[in-house]
Amino acid sequence: MPDRSTQFLIAVNLINIVMAIIFKWSIYDVMLVYWFQSVSIGIFTFYKLYSYPIEKINQEMEGGKALEVNDLAVTNPIAAKIFIAGFFALHYGFFHLVYIIFIVGFASSEGFPLDLIGGLVGALLFFANHFYSYLVYKDEDNNLTETYNGNSQSSSGPSIADLFSKPYTRIIPIHLTIIAGGAISHLLTGGPFQNIIILLFFMGLKTLMDVIAHKKKHKQILFAGQDG
Repeated sequence: MPDRSTQFLIAVNLINIVMAIIFKWSIYDVMLVYWFQSVSIGIFTFYKLYSYPIEKINQEMEGGKALEVNDLAVTNPIAAKIFIAGFFALHYGFFHLVYIIFIVGFASSEGFPLDLIGGLVGALLFFANHFYSYLVYKDEDNNLTETYNGNSQSSSGPSIADLFSKPYTRIIPIHLTIIAGGAISHLLTGGPFQNIIILLFFMGLKTLMDVIAHKKKHKQILFAGQDG
């Protein structure tokens, strides 16, 4: 069966590349769209953390073991769930608040008006993609929970601490790639993504990294479910 979630992700990235070419986006327009994608990833991650089964947290904390996130330890299962979800929202949210200030500030100072309509279209496409991906893999996530609850001697699927950290391992390389592309474009052409070849190369590289990260994440979920 074709992986329609991956196909959807590729299509959304390609549509954004086409819009970048047609509307002559600067690096800040590109970063704005990918900022929205990061926010979408954060929204669904927060929901997964908030809805994470207490039974799995109890299993992970078996024997009085504390859950640790960023060197902060919590020993009560319910408090751990609320703390980790809340801490993620604050930590991830603050990171993206600073990031959007950086994008808007630099775009304004360099005289590049942001394409807000194009950014909104790109944002909605990425949100739709991540929502579709959530629906497609929801059954696998549920199966992991059932397997876990049905066998107290083994665990399967990502832990709540893993869920907390996974978004960062996906988005940071993507954004560093685009920032590097903008810097190289400045050095070679004197402007951010003024050269169409540079724009295509780095947005294409971002798309490849996006797809690899997406497939790696869900491949791990499927294999974990089979191990249960």
